Amino acid sequence: MKRDYVAVIYDRQARPVTKYPDQLAEYLCQRFSIARGSKLLDVGFGRGDFLRAFARRGVEVAGVDQSTAALEGCADLSV
Repeated sequence: MKRDYVAVIYDRQARPVTKYPDQLAEYLCQRFSIARGSKLLDVGFGRGDFLRAFARRGVEVAGVDQSTAALEGCADLSV
């Protein structure tokens, strides 16, 4: 079975999840006054780390990605 780019590039062993997505989402929400309930579209969301970080800040998130692994890994989000 051929692995797609998300399974290869975002392998959790090689690239574990860090606090960076939450730190960046917090900074961007403050810097650009992104309020709870605002909407965000992430094109090519990969593993979904940034989608989840913004969702934790109360932003309504949606994403598109061509990767089956990405879509399956973020099935709980609007992808």
